[in-house]
Amino acid sequence: MITSFQRWDCNLEKLAQDWADRKVFQHSPQTYRHAGENIFQIFKSGNVGTVES
Repeated sequence: MITSFQRWDCNLEKLAQDWADRKVFQHSPQTYRHAGENIFQIFKSGNVGTVES
């Protein structure tokens, strides 16, 4: 949800999509990070239960 003090940034959207199109799971270079980023991955064998956040 975008609140009254937020606005959509089409340039940021394009940067994010360009990076996603590379299909690499790693942090982006500094030139992409002016808005911050978080990445997370987990592997688990067997039954995986519900994760609460």
